[in-house]
Amino acid sequence: MKRPDLPVYYYHDHFLEMLSFVRTTYRPILTDEHDAFVLRFQSLSKDAQCLLIRMVNRRGAIFNRTLFRYAEISDVERAADDLLECGQARTLKADDYAAFVACLPKDILVTGAKVAGRTDIRVSWPKAKLVDYFLAHVPFEIAAEHCRAADFIALDDVRPLEFLLYLYFGSALAIREKSTALVPNTPTNPRELVKELRGLTTKLNVQNALRMYGQALSVGREGAGKGNHFFLLRLEPQRGRMNIEGFPRKELERASARYLEVERQIEGIAGAEAVLVSVDSLAALERAYPNYFLDTDVFLTALQEAIK
Repeated sequence: MKRPDLPVYYYHDHFLEMLSFVRTTYRPILTDEHDAFVLRFQSLSKDAQCLLIRMVNRRGAIFNRTLFRYAEISDVERAADDLLECGQARTLKADDYAAFVACLPKDILVTGAKVAGRTDIRVSWPKAKLVDYFLAHVPFEIAAEHCRAADFIALDDVRPLEFLLYLYFGSALAIREKSTALVPNTPTNPRELVKELRGLTTKLNVQNALRMYGQALSVGREGAGKGNHFFLLRLEPQRGRMNIEGFPRKELERASARYLEVERQIEGIAGAEAVLVSVDSLAALERAYPNYFLDTDVFLTALQEAIK
């Protein structure tokens, strides 16, 4: 069956619709981090916006920029540079090593190893053995120098976008279960929706994070009676850790300083967040979304049922 001809910028139009839907529907729970992403995206040229969307829609997080071939992007090199400049992309680092060597052709690995002086490598080795050899015996810096890592870029700072997509696909699945209406430009096949939602749930570690948020919100309510008005939450879902510090109403300045300190401490820890909230903001959140965002047990049960 022949696929229908799609408008050139169909994926860009769909992405803008996603942003509009999520910002309208979930405005009360979006943070400065999500607003910053949207503003950063809006400030990009259309070429750079399209390249970012193309990269997000592809598998993996690192890309050989010399292989980008998108006819609708007039200057793909400039678009890639724009993404590097604004912080949505970055050059490779040691954490990318396994993904980097895994995506290299076998001939590049063999040539790079020999140029780097590794004489014990064999052309007859299968690629999997070459990859294991690099990871065990060749430092990232050496591999980067001799295997053209400069040609690659990686997505960066995409967690805000992943959360927006999570809300979008989650909404689409919830609406499909209750009616025949659709969230614009989401998969019509429920299995595809579940696949998208399951992948984002795992990537964002949603279930563990929600359990921790639920505990934190409960402690916040209990702490209100102990003279504390501001609460600093340090959340590390990947490690299963949560720390809460309380501050009296008159100590906002000290709480803010401590918040900045914790922000610096968790920089680079995957999924970690520092949040400074007040009793008033907790109460407002509870009034606005009593069933879905504070009753995390109910939400988690619904999520587990949806993605199983």
